[in-house]
Amino acid sequence: MQTWLMRLPGLLFSGVFMLAFGLVGIFFGIKPTIETLAMAWTVQGWQAVPAEVLHAQLHESHGSKGSITYRVEARYRYVIDDQAHESDRIGLDESSGSDNIGDWHQRWADRLQTSQAQNLKVLAYVDPTNPARAVLEPHIRWPMLFFRLPFALVFTGVGLGAGWAFLRICRGQPAQPEIQRKLDTRGGGAAALGLFAFFWCGLCLPMVALVWSDGDASWVAKLVISIFGLIGIGLAVGAWKARR
Repeated sequence: MQTWLMRLPGLLFSGVFMLAFGLVGIFFGIKPTIETLAMAWTVQGWQAVPAEVLHAQLHESHGSKGSITYRVEARYRYVIDDQAHESDRIGLDESSGSDNIGDWHQRWADRLQTSQAQNLKVLAYVDPTNPARAVLEPHIRWPMLFFRLPFALVFTGVGLGAGWAFLRICRGQPAQPEIQRKLDTRGGGAAALGLFAFFWCGLCLPMVALVWSDGDASWVAKLVISIFGLIGIGLAVGAWKARR
């Protein structure tokens, strides 16, 4: 029976992985993905009303390595039930920060600035139960969703695996011999291949979708990332056949 002093290194190692990967997976992957999907479903029942653009600006942030991220800022006014309301929310994400995934920020900044300059109305989708809530973009921003999926799948998966190891060590059952025992049994190779395929596909397939959804991506980039995606599908098929 292992003493707690002997278990401490394993507990620290697995605990750090569990918290680091698990929290990143939850807060950068699962949470915003679920919130976006839920909001997309909710907005379907909201009322479309014309809105006047009061302010529109595109902010640029320059990184230390020369990268540029963008954030569109806007404010608009709309009238519903003879009451005027103002909002600054554009997309389904409640707090949209700066990023350079696609040209979503640039397109909305250009559209809103043009509407403001020409005194044109834009459509705002307003919550009928709470008219103070409104959005301009009722559709899912797919490139951003694809970007978040690896965090939701892979990082959360690593966190769950580390949590499983943490619990086993707490009970005095070393995780490494258990993993080795499972791999040595019948079907262990298929399980290992399936696990590898899960992580490969969890990283590559969302990136395939992200690159192909980017109209500015070159065909070379699309071809290269597609090859990695096909490798992942091949690994998944191989794991399924081995399991059978």
